Amino acid sequence: MLVSLLAVFSLSACTSAATNPPAAQVAMVDTQTSSTPELSLGPAPAATQETAETPEFHNSNLRVETYSGKAWVASGLRLTDEGSFVRIAIDFVGGEGDLGYRVDRNDSPSEMGRGEEITTSSDVPEIDLYITNTTIPTTDEQFDAHFTIPEKARMGGVEFRFDGVFEGETHLVVGTPNLNGYRISQTSNPKQLILDVKK
Repeated sequence: MLVSLLAVFSLSACTSAATNPPAAQVAMVDTQTSSTPELSLGPAPAATQETAETPEFHNSNLRVETYSGKAWVASGLRLTDEGSFVRIAIDFVGGEGDLGYRVDRNDSPSEMGRGEEITTSSDVPEIDLYITNTTIPTTDEQFDAHFTIPEKARMGGVEFRFDGVFEGETHLVVGTPNLNGYRISQTSNPKQLILDVKK
């Protein structure tokens, strides 16, 4: 009887290991902790292939205010460690056309509407990102997706704060350990704004 029980436990362990393979590198966030969580791992999104049109990394302020179409709703946010940089991919739904954005390297970014200072552990000016042609959720599905976005998290030394949406702008602040540069791009299907931050 003891031998039979051991055989059953052994078979059960093998089955569990076969159906639950090790997770790939991913950004899953525990928003219940009081400190900024270091992201754990899970299924990673496909990497974006770099081409001749991929923007260069830089540290300057940036304005891309030309946009068109129906406003978008932020519906998700993922971080992935790409080796030399951390990628923040923000998903959008419900809109049409392009997103606009502006970026400042800011020593004291603040919350939209209230003006309270947003702080990170960064020792250098934060990346203060405003995404335009966006709006608040208007359907149950959009609300459910929008409020899964964590307020804060970090990966590979890069730390972010999500400030939400106010008067047509979605606001994100990113703290970095060094002034090594950032770049922004966007995709159409699915609609994403992608912020790459050098470590």
